[in-house]
Amino acid sequence: MAKPSFTDNRISRLALGTVQFGIPYGIANTQGQVKQEEVEKILGYAFDSGVNTLDTAIAYGESEKVLGNVGVESWDVVSKLPQMPHQIDDILDWVMHSVYSSLERLKISRLYGLLLHHPEQLLKSKGEELYQALTLVKERGLAKKIGLSIYSPTDLIKLHPYFEFDLVQSPFNLLDSRLVDSGWLSRLKEDGVEVHVRSIFLQGLLLMDSCTRPKYFSRWQSIWNEWERWLDSTNTSRLECCLGSVISNSQIDKIVVGVDSLSQLQEILDASEGSIVKTPNNVSCQDQELLNPSLWSTD
Repeated sequence: MAKPSFTDNRISRLALGTVQFGIPYGIANTQGQVKQEEVEKILGYAFDSGVNTLDTAIAYGESEKVLGNVGVESWDVVSKLPQMPHQIDDILDWVMHSVYSSLERLKISRLYGLLLHHPEQLLKSKGEELYQALTLVKERGLAKKIGLSIYSPTDLIKLHPYFEFDLVQSPFNLLDSRLVDSGWLSRLKEDGVEVHVRSIFLQGLLLMDSCTRPKYFSRWQSIWNEWERWLDSTNTSRLECCLGSVISNSQIDKIVVGVDSLSQLQEILDASEGSIVKTPNNVSCQDQELLNPSLWSTD
């Protein structure tokens, strides 16, 4: 199977999200958890094409185990600690056990990045201990970088003055430009922090047309109407638009994309080669009920 030929560094800025490899995930996912045979094809094609970073988490079901079975020694792997149980007394022991267990499942000796899936725990009574445990993970060479997986740039307001991190992962897409509008993207880059963004397709919602989009989202019909008009006027696909709106920002180091199949990956890689078109500002949104999938109610 022929691999795409890329002329710039766009492909190296892509990171492969792996939540679908461990659990059924995404509003547009109709196939369920990706089978290991398909995972092998996806990883092989992605790596041969120039993608070298994987994004996973302990909370992603069997994802780490599946990746370890396929073999990811040559990849830069970013994983995340789950929410720390309240009854934990020895935080360092819990963190180290979690990290060593991840490495064992992944069958690698070191993570590229270790992130907190629930960074708000740093602001609680045992937050300083948790941070010191993360720092020790880095000092022991178990992770090259430590950082945060945030849900909104506002999470950084309380954390940034007290804790230093190497890597921050944040949602970002053509509807959700809070990371840029708030000034936090520029501020993080000034501090030398590596920035990864996720949710560029908003779980696949942004790739749906009016026929496949769940009725729940009709409350934001004015946004969809503006976007449809813009797509028609520019002859740009939804996929190209979603990718272009993120790739065009050179301050973003890695762009996490999740796929359910090899064919989806191929479409993404092909679309990332296309012309970068500046997306319209009038489709951006500040409504948390749209931007945060955990608040969706589509039953």
